[in-house]
Amino acid sequence: MKKSFPDSTVFILQETDEMRHPYESALRAIGAEIVWFHSLSSLLEGQRTEPMALIVDLECLRQPTEPEIENLRAQFPNSELLALSASDSAQLALQCIRSGFGDFLLKPTSPEELAYSIRKALQRREFIQKIKDPRAGVVRAITQITGCATPTLVRLYSLEAILKVTGGKGAAWISLDKKGPEYTKVLCSVPKRTPTSKITFDLPFEKINFEASQPIAMKSSKSATRKLLLPCRDFPEGAIFVWGIKEKITRKAISAATILTDQAEISLLNIRKFDEVKQQTFIDDLTGLYNSRYLKYALANSIQRCKAPGQAFSVLFIDVDHFKSINDKHSHLVGSEFLVTIGKTIKNAVRSIDPVFRYGGDEFVVILHGAKTDGAREIAERIRKNIERRLFVIKEQRIQTTVSIGLATFPDHASDMETVLRLADEAMYSAKRQTRNAVHIAFEGSALGKIAKQAL
Repeated sequence: MKKSFPDSTVFILQETDEMRHPYESALRAIGAEIVWFHSLSSLLEGQRTEPMALIVDLECLRQPTEPEIENLRAQFPNSELLALSASDSAQLALQCIRSGFGDFLLKPTSPEELAYSIRKALQRREFIQKIKDPRAGVVRAITQITGCATPTLVRLYSLEAILKVTGGKGAAWISLDKKGPEYTKVLCSVPKRTPTSKITFDLPFEKINFEASQPIAMKSSKSATRKLLLPCRDFPEGAIFVWGIKEKITRKAISAATILTDQAEISLLNIRKFDEVKQQTFIDDLTGLYNSRYLKYALANSIQRCKAPGQAFSVLFIDVDHFKSINDKHSHLVGSEFLVTIGKTIKNAVRSIDPVFRYGGDEFVVILHGAKTDGAREIAERIRKNIERRLFVIKEQRIQTTVSIGLATFPDHASDMETVLRLADEAMYSAKRQTRNAVHIAFEGSALGKIAKQAL
């Protein structure tokens, strides 16, 4: 029997559960109902109505090749699809986009970023459903507009698309002022670098009703061509002005141009909102590493991977020795850039699969997947030696430093994420209290406060 779901349903295909609660909370906040699947087979088995959107963690695919991705797209032709991936491969992203995915998000993906992407996909879907004639190229234009990453690109793509549907010779995104055309600002134009004086000269300023926000179409007083003014959402300040239209402007053309203008305004709003969302994500603003907010999810994921017997992972807690003196001697600006360089040095010393976090201040954490204590000790020593031997040059200031590192292994030293992190932290402080520039390892009994020093 075919199973039906509400129109607001979002399917999530992801093997692990560590992000289930935060993802569901964020998506329910925008009115979505969530159905979770842990395998591709469970998603595809049986007959069911399509969801509003499908979020796919590409790790659930046997091989995320283009045919497999296209096949998944074909199973849900009317749904918005979003891909989550741990790989930043441009080729993989292109495969997803070519196959009809609306977005490609890198993990770790924060709940806010995921909700933002769903909202963006649904806005695009809403506008596409309004279009009666897809041959007009409006669907493709909307896709281009929503894919733009900067306000300038959004405006330029929009102007080019509006010129195509109206047949105009030129267009400009302008900021109007009731005082008169001489106060009008041109944000961008097509063709580029069209003189502002030419644009303002053609503006039908006397016919603009600043209290209304309706498109204005009229003939040019100087030629047989026509002009079109398209108010933006922030009218009367913002508008799109099109000139040099040879044919009569049809209702269909005005409707398409209005849809493109609306979509451009939504895209600009999305870019502004996304800048705000990025402040709440899992990335540290200073170093570009993961932040402490994501650490608990990453640790939960690591424990999930270690359910099978014999599996393990290790945690390194790293602290820069005498960092305060670096700030005092060289300034906080130099100190901040120095932390960025330290973060890169740590990241370069571990594998690409091992996440590195800025825990706070001058403290860093590394999760070493599949690494037991002996292997983790070798990696910790490599990090320690790489930093000890390096002369850092920051803003022409020459700096040398060392780090103290604590190491704890799951499940040898602890069987839960809070304890394994705490023991690594305690081991780090043991190194710092004794000699600094050292790697200390937690005993199996360090929950009782026993810490062993690993000799250099």
